[in-house]
Amino acid sequence: MRPCPDREELLLARASGTLDARDGAALEAHLASCEGCRGELAALQATLAAVRLPPPGAREQMLVEALPARVLAATGARGGTGLGWRVGVGAALAAAAAFALWLAAPRLASIEAVEPVAGSSESTADDDDAAALEEWAAADPLADELDEFEE
Repeated sequence: MRPCPDREELLLARASGTLDARDGAALEAHLASCEGCRGELAALQATLAAVRLPPPGAREQMLVEALPARVLAATGARGGTGLGWRVGVGAALAAAAAFALWLAAPRLASIEAVEPVAGSSESTADDDDAAALEEWAAADPLADELDEFEE
């Protein structure tokens, strides 16, 4: 049987141990009568048990507890010049680019597209290119090979 779609989040919360007491009581009542949800809960619990990490050992716990002090010591040793100046330079460059766009916007808006004059060499070259492209697209390069197989 399949689990009830409206209970999937509750089942995952129950399997991970994060379900509150009010929802837990309602889910327990539902599980008593729903075989699909009981099976899904068992599968979720088995999956989470398979990927659960063991508790940290004494050495790992010591390293985790020492981490904030090591980070502060490392950033303090450089005089605090780690990432701060890069953020400042990036912000200044972004502000300069925004200002340049603000100055250039009226000029960019006034530029009009230029249409090629009929009969000009540009127009003829474009027409020739378009005709060559249409001819190329219409050609079937595999037609000869397919004809050989059909015979």
